[in-house]
Amino acid sequence: MKKRIFTFFSALVLCAGLFTGCSGAKKEISSVEELNSPGMKVGIVQGTAAMRAAEEYFTDAQIFYYPIISDGFTALSSGQLDAFVHTEHVIKQYAESNPDITILDEPIAYAEVAVGIKKGNSELEARINEFIAEAEADGTLADMKCRWVD
Repeated sequence: MKKRIFTFFSALVLCAGLFTGCSGAKKEISSVEELNSPGMKVGIVQGTAAMRAAEEYFTDAQIFYYPIISDGFTALSSGQLDAFVHTEHVIKQYAESNPDITILDEPIAYAEVAVGIKKGNSELEARINEFIAEAEADGTLADMKCRWVD
């Protein structure tokens, strides 16, 4: 049986889709909605935006918390989980080298990611804004979005 994985959100200074993925469940899972049921096991990394979204979305599933991403992937690959939720680009990268993993392309949430700086640090703010403007103008932001978000 093909294992599935679903991704969660992409972390650039952009809005990105949150998704989900499944592992070797006893039956083929074809939708994110199927995972939100008693007996389904969904893994997440502690302290992430994915954790909060998964806790809100998967109210009927059993959620398992992992301190690091690799522990979640190991649990998914070994069949201990039906799904693992994390950023889309990380999940896609993992799925590339793990053909038994597939991605469910149904969003479970959206997240905006931003850069925070100390109030009053106008020099750093100006440098960040300059970098963003240059990266936008020369196509670097579009390229990053294409590689890591889309």
